[in-house]
Amino acid sequence: MIQLTTRERQLAFGLLIVVCLWALYGLFIKPTNQRLKTLRRVVPQKKLALQELSDKSRQLTLLREKTAVLKTTIAAANSGSTLLPHLENSLEKCRLTPKASLDWSSQPLGTDYCERIVALKLNQITLPELTGFISRVQSDPAHINIKSIGIQKAPAASDLLDAEIQFSALEYNNAAAQG
Repeated sequence: MIQLTTRERQLAFGLLIVVCLWALYGLFIKPTNQRLKTLRRVVPQKKLALQELSDKSRQLTLLREKTAVLKTTIAAANSGSTLLPHLENSLEKCRLTPKASLDWSSQPLGTDYCERIVALKLNQITLPELTGFISRVQSDPAHINIKSIGIQKAPAASDLLDAEIQFSALEYNNAAAQG
């Protein structure tokens, strides 16, 4: 066995402490500092992303609630009535029935609802008759939307118009199936 002097033992012990401290620094302190720097950089980004997700979640919840309210409104508005009878009633009140021809179709929107589309052709009408009919339809509580309007001068008379209007409304499938 090697005999070491006191001075050599103190030097070896000091060297052992330095190596242990260096290993402690390399294995624990340096990686921890690097991880803390990374966390200080990433945490604000993640908080911002979390805030954005939270806002989107609130918006989605609000949209779901509005959709549920809209579905119940559509179902309640369509109880016993559809788009076609409303338009026919408005045509009769405006005395445009002889000048009108109707064509309708339905497009399913999921399992519970469909979009009813009615194409209306009005031949040889005046501008006040057209605007009166459109304002009557728009003021109707049946939630009828106008998808498109095409207006041309009637070939027979210069002061008369021919119009093609597409109306649409969302309807509960049971009400739509009744016609």
